[in-house]
Amino acid sequence: MKAQGLTACPRCGGDLDSARQIERSVREGTDVALVNVVADVCSRCGETLLHPGMVELLAHAREVLRKGSAAPAVGKVFDRRNEAA
Repeated sequence: MKAQGLTACPRCGGDLDSARQIERSVREGTDVALVNVVADVCSRCGETLLHPGMVELLAHAREVLRKGSAAPAVGKVFDRRNEAA
């Protein structure tokens, strides 16, 4: 099933790689959830077109984080943004 029934990328006209499972992150405060979604991805420019229901899945993940009931932690995140380059 193609996202929105498209066969070519709306941005550049390139070919869409159909129904790939990709990872997206959702943030709420300092918490981050990794979510697998299904999308078509342009082989030329990388534009990502989410399949139906995927935006709702990401919104649900954000709501779960907001309520403080997330999946098991898989590691640590270290904030090094304030260090000199």
